[in-house]
Formats: sequence, structure tokens, C-alpha cells
Amino acid sequence: MLLAAALALGIGGACIAADQLGSQHPTLDLKVATSDAAPSRLGFAPVVKKVLPEVVSVSSTMVSKAPAGNEQMPDDPLFQQFFGGNGNRQFQAPREQREKALGSGVIMTPDGYLLTNNHVVDGATDVRVTLSDKREFKAKVVGTDPKSDIAVLKIDATNLPNITIANSANVQVGDYALAIGNPFGVGQTVTMGIVSATGRSHLGICLLYTSRCV
Repeated sequence: MLLAAALALGIGGACIAADQLGSQHPTLDLKVATSDAAPSRLGFAPVVKKVLPEVVSVSSTMVSKAPAGNEQMPDDPLFQQFFGGNGNRQFQAPREQREKALGSGVIMTPDGYLLTNNHVVDGATDVRVTLSDKREFKAKVVGTDPKSDIAVLKIDATNLPNITIANSANVQVGDYALAIGNPFGVGQTVTMGIVSATGRSHLGICLLYTSRCV
């Protein structure tokens, strides 16, 4: 009799604990989208998806000649032990220096003419273009305009997706503007702003990273 009462009390206590637990942590009724559900189209995703294949990454290498050094090797035993020779021996400074630059470009024609910034390829001895599908091409600089910071490149490719050129006269202050590119070689990037002014030039504003004034 006592055992039956104890079991009944234990079962009752377990039921009460379960009821309290359920009231503290109710079952969540979540709505989960199915795999074929269409995402929201309130953003700029359709525009970006259309334009991304027309945007390329541009990398360049410039090899500059360093002046040959004729300095005497320092009269330092540790320095001479590391480099060898004696204090009267002359040594040459490195004769070549390599500088690399990264930027973005856009495909203008299906047969491989592209536009990029002049400061990306200025003085370059080797220019490479990487398409959105990861194909890489050696590019030739066919034209530059340092004042507008524009350069024209040519790659040996066909049937490329190319941009549609709009009339800039239709741009108005307050319009949305999307910047799509690969400025640091980390992959294609998209950001957004608005057109703050049109037709401004010769303001004497110097861009530090290009040493160029507009």
C-alpha cells in the first residue's frame, strides 16, 4: 500500500514537472521556406546578376630598373661575414624592382575590348585580365587617357558578355548608382550610393592613391 502510494506520488510529480517545463518552453511554430521558394526581389540582385559576367579583374606588373650601386661594402665584420668579401669590395644594388597593381574593368565588346582605370596599368610591363568564369588572359594596352584615368585593353577572346552603354545625359542627381568590381583581388564586390552631382570637373581635388587631380 505504501509502495503504491509512493509510486503514484512519483508519477504525479513527474507529470507536474512536465507540465511546468512545457509552459516555460512552448513548442515553436516556425515557418520555413521551401527550397524552391522565390526570394524577395525588392533589392538589386537581378541587376547585379545580369552585370557581373561583364565585370573583370585586372592585375598588372611593372618592372622598373633600379640604379646600380657602387657603394663600398660597410666595414663591419658582421656585415662582411654575412655577405662575404672584404671592406674594399664593391657591391651592386638590385637592378630590378617589381610593382603590382589590382583593379577592375568592364567588357565593352564581344571580341575582347575592355575599359579600366589608367592608374592600374600605367607603366605596366604585364597586364592580366580574369573573367567572372575564372578564365585568365594576357591583355594589351591599346589606349590611355591619364586625365580621365581611363585605359582601353584588348584580350584575345570572342563571344564575351558586354555591357550596354547608356546615355549619361539622362543621369540625374539622386539616382541610385551601383559600383561593381574587384578592387583588392578578394572577389567581386557590390556597393551602392546615389549620384550626388553631375558635370563637375577641374575642382582641384587630388586623389592620393593615384596622385591625380580632377
